[in-house]
Amino acid sequence: MSINLSKSLAAIGPDRLAARLDALSGRTVKTISLPGGNQRNVLRVTFHDGPSWILIKRDKDYREARERQVLDVLAAIQTKRVPRVLGVLGEWTIISDLGKNRLTHHIQRTAAADRWQVVENTAREILAFQDAANACPDIASLPPVLLSEDELLHIATGPERTCTRYKLDLPVPVPDSLLPWIGAPTPRFIKGDCRAANIVMDDDGVLGWIDFEYAGLRHGSEDLAWLLCDETLAVPLDGRLDAVDALIREARPDDPESYLKSFCINATLHAGMRLRVIHNELRKGAWLDYGNIIKDDLVGVHPELTMRLARKAGLLADQYPETRALVDIYAAIGEMVEQARTAPG
Repeated sequence: MSINLSKSLAAIGPDRLAARLDALSGRTVKTISLPGGNQRNVLRVTFHDGPSWILIKRDKDYREARERQVLDVLAAIQTKRVPRVLGVLGEWTIISDLGKNRLTHHIQRTAAADRWQVVENTAREILAFQDAANACPDIASLPPVLLSEDELLHIATGPERTCTRYKLDLPVPVPDSLLPWIGAPTPRFIKGDCRAANIVMDDDGVLGWIDFEYAGLRHGSEDLAWLLCDETLAVPLDGRLDAVDALIREARPDDPESYLKSFCINATLHAGMRLRVIHNELRKGAWLDYGNIIKDDLVGVHPELTMRLARKAGLLADQYPETRALVDIYAAIGEMVEQARTAPG
């Protein structure tokens, strides 16, 4: 048996952990690894026979409880695209393993000319998955996500924090003009944290969804924002907004104009949040290696990734007058990164 645990997990005792898993499963553990890297309490357990398991332990109890609740509700879909809760082991939740082939890895193996089609197909599948989830009998029992007045105001004032973080003295959008577009009068299911590393593909190319600690009820367009403004997604948005427009009009025909606007505003604000996260991480050290970012699912602290995200954010911000002030902010961030990247020494 091969065991590769972080220091925090090694405290459990590898032999004791394996013995408990043997007893619980009625099988013999073969390997225990860390698919999310040393910073996450996620284990992949393989056995000498039968399917592997994933064990998760969230850093907050309420996130653990939310994930179990969401997966229990989504079990009504009866699909292999969503993990099933198999049991518990102390503080750990045991779920079915949907596979190792993350979308981030698949994109890297795909020719650049073909990557957008993969992303577009994924976006379409996200909206179809939301529809299936919204048809579940108990979906309304799920908690809302970031919909209180204070939470919405915090999101709407994000551009001010972006300027502070990057030391920019530029106009920002009026928060009150953003609030109607980032709320949800009729909350519906969102997967949450819907970035490429939380989407896996099986051998037949069928998508599966993992990591539901941020799932719940909100507008719905946020999942597309998470995907398309994921800094590790190696696909630019230049020339692709018409395709996004067509996709949304097809999948959300009831009120596509409103949905499109909510998507663009949520997406450009989300991109700003990611740029703040990148800045915070960069203050801890130097730029990271691109390959390690993809392999270990790290924050995209890399100049190319940061500039591409700033470019995406500016394109989205330019679509509506409420966010147009952000165009100059994101352009300035892109220029700062370019200068830092090319500076001598």
